[in-house]
Amino acid sequence: MEEAKRLIAELSLLMGKKDAQSERRRDEIALWFRDNSTAENNALLDGFIKRGVEEIADYFKSIREELTKQE
Repeated sequence: MEEAKRLIAELSLLMGKKDAQSERRRDEIALWFRDNSTAENNALLDGFIKRGVEEIADYFKSIREELTKQE
């Protein structure tokens, strides 16, 4: 589980980067999670994804609010 936590932390630093090295590393991390699928690891990954989706939703909500103010 410690390795999964370390990889989630690394993955969070790689998100949004579009260079080939970052994309390869994200793929490697995804493969690690596939190969080390346990309930605990899956829960960590699910939490990471959920937080990311919530951040995106909040971002779009703030844009929507800002556009509404300008109308």
